[in-house]
This record gives sequence, structure tokens and C-alpha cells, in this order.
Amino acid sequence: MRGLSALLLTQQLLLRSTAGAFVAPAALPVPSLCLRGGSAFAGLGRAVRPVLGYRQHTHAGVVGLRAGSTTLSFGAPAAAATSGADKPACTVLIGKREVVAGICSNAEAAAQLFGFKADAAVTAAMLDSVDGSGSATSFVLDDSGEPQRLCLAVLPDKTSRHNHPLSVHTITTLLDSCVPSKGNVHVVLAGVSASTPPAPLAAAVAKAFPLYSLKTQNGNPKAESARDIHVSFVDASGTVMQEGGAMRACEAVSQGVRLACRLVDTAPEQMSSEDFAAECRKVANALPGVSMTELVGDELRDKVAFF
Repeated sequence: MRGLSALLLTQQLLLRSTAGAFVAPAALPVPSLCLRGGSAFAGLGRAVRPVLGYRQHTHAGVVGLRAGSTTLSFGAPAAAATSGADKPACTVLIGKREVVAGICSNAEAAAQLFGFKADAAVTAAMLDSVDGSGSATSFVLDDSGEPQRLCLAVLPDKTSRHNHPLSVHTITTLLDSCVPSKGNVHVVLAGVSASTPPAPLAAAVAKAFPLYSLKTQNGNPKAESARDIHVSFVDASGTVMQEGGAMRACEAVSQGVRLACRLVDTAPEQMSSEDFAAECRKVANALPGVSMTELVGDELRDKVAFF
């Protein structure tokens, strides 16, 4: 339908321009644009650009972007605060049922991962409540009697031959459903190995926390407090992966995935060719030895023969 509308509009514009009766469309209202985790660009305007022989006047309003607040970090559980204001509001353990059950049954290993002791009977009941793949969330009391929010997320035991052994799409879905919208979160992904390295799992986590959002509250961009999603990786026995190169790869992959998702999610009227060029320029400037050539307007017409 959108393609048909664009075709009909193009036909009308060509007919009007031939008759000398083309009138530029009026300025369009610009909705507020919010970014979670991106950079802030205030006051972006739209220039008048020549298109197919007539001048297209696009909306010249201000697109308001606000800096995002959700950050991703990767490393050992010790890097996640266990007390004070930065203490995680929720701890999430994700893995296949047998792996999750084994970690929870080992009180010492579980305490090192969670930062608090969880009663084995409670975690066993939580797992029993999950039928197949899914999650269960409960509050458990630590040694000091303070309640701690714990979520156990179970991945499918069986996967198709075309799927990742740890069902990366399911990881994204589970995180999207069980992670609270406020507060720091500690995510523990269990089951990494030589055949299932952490970087693809980091990509699955990144997809659950997109940068682009148009959420509003009472007609205004919805305010979000800063928070950190700290991700740790353990093998089937609960041993923490701390190899620096792997964690740096996770950081790079997550940044790339979130950037790609933001560019795809942004509506076309808010991500013009000028905006795409600016995004490319930022990437090129950040890479040593990389230059960028941009062809604009008549220069593009003269150097590239489209007609």
C-alpha cells in the first residue's frame, strides 16, 4: 500500500510540474523523537534539496533527540554492584533447564553468581513452574532478610538444525519479557563453551535493549532513568568466563547491533539521506585510515547516470 501511494503521488507531481502548476506541500508537523542509549543531536533541520527537476520542501521543524539511559556492560559478576544504590533490581539466570537447575542446586556457586544466597527449594519450585521454555520470577530473602528479585529463564532443550544451540532468538524474547523496565539488572547467561562463544549471545542480549523509542507519557517523551544491564557468562558448571578478548568482542558486537537496530527502526521521515550520511561520517571518523566521499545534489547527477 505504501509503495502504491508513493507511485500515485509521483505521478501527480510529474503531471503538475508539466503543467506548471506544482505547489510545494506545506510543512509537516514533526513528532518528538526519543533515543535510548544514543547520542543527542538537537536542532536538526531539513534543507531544501532538488529532486527530479522540482524543489521538494520538506518539514523544517526541530527533531528533538534525547540521550538514552540504558547501557550494556560485560564481565564477571563481581563487576555488578551487590549493595547500595547501584545494586541490581533484578538478577536473571538464563540457560537450558538442566544447566540452570545444576547451578541453583550448588549453593556456593549460585551465591557467587547472584551476589546473594537463594534457597534451593525456592529455585526448584520456580523451575518446576516453567513448562518447556519460559521464565519464573520470585522474591527470595538473602542472609540479611532483604528481598532480592530473581528470575530463572529456561531455554528450549531441543532446537532445529538451523538454530543456535542456545536459541538466541529465545534469549531476546525472554529478556524482553522478564527484565523490569527500571533499575539495574544483572544477567547471567549459562552454557557458553568453545562451540557456543559469548559474542553471538551478546548480540541476542543487545536486541532486547534497543536505542530507538517513540514512547510518550502525557504527550511528552517518556523520561527514563539511567541504568546498567551487566551481563556475565558461565559454562555449564557455573564457572565464570573472564577472558578479556571475548568480553571486548561482546562490547563491540552489542554496540554494532544496537546501532543497526536504531537505523532500521527510525522512521524514514526522521532518518533522511542527510541523516544516514551523518551516521556514516561518524563511523568513518572513528576508524583510522578510513575516508568518506559524499556526492550531493547536482554532483551526484553529474557523476552517476541514472537516466
